[in-house]
Amino acid sequence: MAQTSEEATTLRDAADGLGIYVGSAMKYKNMLTDEDVEGGQYASKFLEEFDIMTTENWCKPAQMLKSTDDTLANWYNKYDGCHYMNDWAVENEIAHRGHALVWPSPGKYPDWFEDNYYDAGGAYADEVEAWMIEYIIEVMNEMGELYAWDVMNEAVHNSAAESDTITDYLKETPFTAIDDFICTAFKTAKTVSDENGWNTLMFYNEYDFESAAEGSEFYTKSANTYHLMKHLVDNDCGVDGVGYQTHIDIGYSDDDIQGIKDSFDMYADLGLYTQFTEIDVRCGKANNNSKYTAYCELEEGDEWTDEMLTAQGNVYRKLANACIFKSNCLSFETWGYADGDYSFLSDPMNGFMFDEEYNTKKAYTQVFNKLANANRSNNLQLTCWISSVG
Repeated sequence: MAQTSEEATTLRDAADGLGIYVGSAMKYKNMLTDEDVEGGQYASKFLEEFDIMTTENWCKPAQMLKSTDDTLANWYNKYDGCHYMNDWAVENEIAHRGHALVWPSPGKYPDWFEDNYYDAGGAYADEVEAWMIEYIIEVMNEMGELYAWDVMNEAVHNSAAESDTITDYLKETPFTAIDDFICTAFKTAKTVSDENGWNTLMFYNEYDFESAAEGSEFYTKSANTYHLMKHLVDNDCGVDGVGYQTHIDIGYSDDDIQGIKDSFDMYADLGLYTQFTEIDVRCGKANNNSKYTAYCELEEGDEWTDEMLTAQGNVYRKLANACIFKSNCLSFETWGYADGDYSFLSDPMNGFMFDEEYNTKKAYTQVFNKLANANRSNNLQLTCWISSVG
């Protein structure tokens, strides 16, 4: 059982003993800025509250991948930001999720990569595959043992597949011309971990697929993602779990919350872990995403109503509850933790548990109370593992 609400004072205290990490994505540039700000709380508040971190940008190919001649023949990586974040995590005994080794979506690689390889019709499939394997091996060996890696990020498309062929479930990119490239990526990553004697977990990470509720706007992508994960498991590709980004809004329905629980069960049946990896619960997404029903009617600078803050808190609580009572759920992470200048969301979206001055919101209280009063003793006993470097 977690510490009681009387004993616990932070989210990490409240989750202690549950086998659930609680954390947030953190930005390298914000860390540097925070060091120069008198009384800066970005890093210190995180360390008070959380025990797991995802590096938001600086372990991604878009930031790390370089080339001396704008080709894959002469590529190299720039690790400054990724090393800084990992060193900080290790120093402070924070579990670190690496994000992400492969991101087969448009706009997620340097311009020279996309200019040369995205419109080539698969002509460079062998070259891209050889580079992908080499890249995974080099990055993992350079960074050492992390708690987990998102080996693959956002590969599945939103539409119904026309056949059972795996590529019909995937976005069209230079990677899809490679035979079973996702399995190859996971096998490569798992081999690196095994050869080094590491316990790094290998995750597939996705958005707008979280609910498996039939009739839900998210059902088609949920089914596509499940089909991919079953393929990876059936072919012993080395996948350990599924990351649920969960960028949602205050109108997220109870049916879809139940759909998340059902989805957790589906992946448990495959022997896979689940993690909430990028949660935000914003003002409303229906303004520009037809899958959602909540419209944000506020303008920049407008204050959220008490009713909106309560609705946000209720959604956060229900997500935390889903993780607590599904024993394959290992972590509860948001994509940033405070509104304001350091958030990837602009005002008035304000999707996090802390406001711009690091004051707790109703969402924090709801999650804290749910964790502090939870009992997971009848569920699978999970062991929290903290990353370390040799």
